[in-house]
Amino acid sequence: MLVLVKSALDTPEGKRGVTIARSLGADLALLQNAVFFSQDSLIDAFPAAIHLLGEDMQMRGLATDQLPSSCRIISYGGLVDLLAAHEQVTGVF
Repeated sequence: MLVLVKSALDTPEGKRGVTIARSLGADLALLQNAVFFSQDSLIDAFPAAIHLLGEDMQMRGLATDQLPSSCRIISYGGLVDLLAAHEQVTGVF
């Protein structure tokens, strides 16, 4: 399962999406303002893969060298590949 989150870490939607993904052991794709979760302890020891959209990181001034080792940077094409690779995809916006 893949959970897409686009809301920032200071929103109930963003926190709910990350919490749902953690509880289900689902992979997590962080888009738009959700890329700021890469700077938060909520993703520490996350049980599955974490994917961040590189273009959204750049637009928000986040450096890739400050990411936890559990985070992978993807492109829009990589996001499409992730969507196709997972049988179940849900979005928490």
